[in-house]
Amino acid sequence: MRKVEFEVKSLEEALELAVPELRVSKDKIKLEIINEKKGFLRGKTIVVEARVEENITDIIYDYLVKMMNGLDVEYSIDILNGEDSTTFSIHTDNNALLIGKEGKTLNAIQFLCRQIMYVYTDEKVNFTVDIGGYKDNRILHLEMLATKTAKEVARTKIEAVLKPMNSYERRVIHSKLAEWRDVYTESIGEEPNRSLVIKPR
Repeated sequence: MRKVEFEVKSLEEALELAVPELRVSKDKIKLEIINEKKGFLRGKTIVVEARVEENITDIIYDYLVKMMNGLDVEYSIDILNGEDSTTFSIHTDNNALLIGKEGKTLNAIQFLCRQIMYVYTDEKVNFTVDIGGYKDNRILHLEMLATKTAKEVARTKIEAVLKPMNSYERRVIHSKLAEWRDVYTESIGEEPNRSLVIKPR
């Protein structure tokens, strides 16, 4: 959760200061007095911790609902909780439009959700937004590409540079080939044109 501290004369003053600092409405802020000070000139002051207390899963879900409602499409959203990540699986009557070419629209939706998340917490929260099972299919495709390319690199001893991918897709290939003895992987270049290289050992 995100939190800030203020030394003020009242809780009302702390709340007014916390709203622009935390960038949320008053009803989403919890105040707690953590210290009291008595000063000769300033009089009594209190040290107040203001924090945002919202369930991040609910925040992201509500944001996706508002987005889907604004697009005027039929949809459903399932929340799948894994060991270390949460997946928001969206099913619509127009998956292709929302996924976009090579998943670019879907990636943009995930980026917006991540920006919303940062308003409410400084902690790292692992989550994925998927539409129509696109990411599962994409992972399968990337793993097949990684295996096929790695075999070719191991056979020819010539490194292969894959086309630019986002960090999530590069991580899929890194993980798939992490235990291979004949090849290893490296990322090169700058975002958004960062690529992955498969090299022979």
